[in-house]
Amino acid sequence: MRVQLADGAKRDFADGLRWYRKRSDQAANHFIEETNNTIAKILKAPARYRQIRPDIRTIRIKRYPYSLIYLIHPDAIIIVAIAHSKRRPGYWSSRLK
Repeated sequence: MRVQLADGAKRDFADGLRWYRKRSDQAANHFIEETNNTIAKILKAPARYRQIRPDIRTIRIKRYPYSLIYLIHPDAIIIVAIAHSKRRPGYWSSRLK
């Protein structure tokens, strides 16, 4: 199964990475590492993580205030958002249309 980041998720990731990079290269590198680790967890067991809507699941990124919001398709995992847990809850909902 493959993972696809929607354009909005790519922007979310770039924004978060930019914020951490301004403060610490180490924090930015760990953000990349933990995001990749979280994607690997999803690939191992996509249906394991919390369902927040009928076709939408979420998993927290360890040590960071972000969650991956994703859909499971037969041939791919679509990451819709890399959402900050303290900012604009549910802003990514419009990306589902």
